[in-house]
Amino acid sequence: MNDITVPAYTLISYARNKKGDPIGVLVAKRRGNNGDFTIGYSQCRKGDKFSKKLGLKIALGRCENGSYEVLDRMPHNLRRNLSSFIQRCEKYYKIGVNVYADRRIAYHNAVGLGFPSQEHRV
Repeated sequence: MNDITVPAYTLISYARNKKGDPIGVLVAKRRGNNGDFTIGYSQCRKGDKFSKKLGLKIALGRCENGSYEVLDRMPHNLRRNLSSFIQRCEKYYKIGVNVYADRRIAYHNAVGLGFPSQEHRV
């Protein structure tokens, strides 16, 4: 059976090109009960037809890895959607800004969104 099992409390966002065609996917998965989450992504190559099933499988695999290196290699097309996706995750997982401030800065630094530098914490 080739079905993909999406864990509970998983957020999915599909990125689209200027024509409105899907080109990639961002996934956030809850990690523990403290509101912590990890992010994974996938993007199809130029000229390929995007497969939601394969894209979701790759993104969930990267989400399992959960490292900043995964986010650091994220393509620019997906990276421009990351800030709003993180804000959506913070609301969904009910993370207070004060509680999550250090980790949020680390995520933004990891993807080059221009926050002041701080060491990355896990």
